[in-house]
Amino acid sequence: MMFGFVACGSSAGKQPACHCRCDLNRLRMNAAESGSKPCVLHSANVSNFSSRARLAVYHHKLEDVVDIVPPMKPDERASKQYREIMHPFGKFPVLQVHPVQGVQPELHSIFETEPIVQYLIARFASLEDPLARISNSADSALLNAKCEMYVRLHDTYTAVHQAALYRAGYSLEERHNALDAIDESLGALERFLSKDSARSSPELSLVPVRGCESDALSRADFAWFPTAIYLEFIPPRWFGRCILDSERRPHFTAWFRWMKSHAAGKRVHAEMWGALQNWDDSGRWTAFNLEPQAPALEL
Repeated sequence: MMFGFVACGSSAGKQPACHCRCDLNRLRMNAAESGSKPCVLHSANVSNFSSRARLAVYHHKLEDVVDIVPPMKPDERASKQYREIMHPFGKFPVLQVHPVQGVQPELHSIFETEPIVQYLIARFASLEDPLARISNSADSALLNAKCEMYVRLHDTYTAVHQAALYRAGYSLEERHNALDAIDESLGALERFLSKDSARSSPELSLVPVRGCESDALSRADFAWFPTAIYLEFIPPRWFGRCILDSERRPHFTAWFRWMKSHAAGKRVHAEMWGALQNWDDSGRWTAFNLEPQAPALEL
């Protein structure tokens, strides 16, 4: 079996010799000249974790240095070669990082979404990341901690329950219990947002930085927005439940609507909504003996 990244090693000499925080314009120019982008992101439109990585790419305008491709087929991801080189558990998203002459002699595969996002920001977008611009160390420490806290609230206490919304093997009671747990996590985030004096408007990043552009996004925004698209589509449609309730979640739902109007957010929303609609049309939920409770409508 031949994986797409195998051929990258032969073009190592064509990659730009640069430091991880090198000039992005130079990387773009070298990628255009060589026809080989420094990174390849294996990503599926229907996956909220894949979409989180794509949102970072779109927001920081990195498509000329990051090639986005579909994930490999299940049998390929189950192979020993994929698990040894790409992801130890055969999953995605995965970011392949090509060799860089004189700096990084070997190809690396970065798995798990948050490390992928952090790498993309550190290597390509550090000067554009709002949290990287803060000169006051106390502000920087607090805002980075808040951002990390919101990311952990998503990854550890929210996304861990999402499989019950769209996978086989769950009873109806277990699916509703999972929605209860997700609802509880959203309630916690809503309380944090309602008490955050830095959020002068709901139409701001979850972790706004004073003095930065009003459309600046943080890693917390990247984490929560794709999952909110799941919650916009699946619970009302198949479980008769509105998790994104503007009366109970005024700050979160206002932020979500703002994100949908954001250029990168609008693009990710269209990709995910279309993929979820394809799942719906293919009978994914009726196969679980579920009946539609409402039309699939956007907030």
